[in-house]
Amino acid sequence: MSKTTLNLKLDTSLKEDFAERCRREGRSVSLVLRELMKNYLDRNNNAMTDDYDEEFYAKIDKALQSPISDMTEEELFTRLRG
Repeated sequence: MSKTTLNLKLDTSLKEDFAERCRREGRSVSLVLRELMKNYLDRNNNAMTDDYDEEFYAKIDKALQSPISDMTEEELFTRLRG
């Protein structure tokens, strides 16, 4: 994995307070910022799948509106895909 540097403009007090909190927790500022960035991306990547989830559950609802007691498993999955 290649590395790069990120320069930020922020209030001095924010930088100092953040660095102090990291120091008290025994963690580097860089480590905590990397974790924050990864968590942010994970959260937002998961949000991108919400549209898919809604579409998937809508298909399930549609498939379940018709009687399924006589449906084979394959027929049910075909309806879900369709």
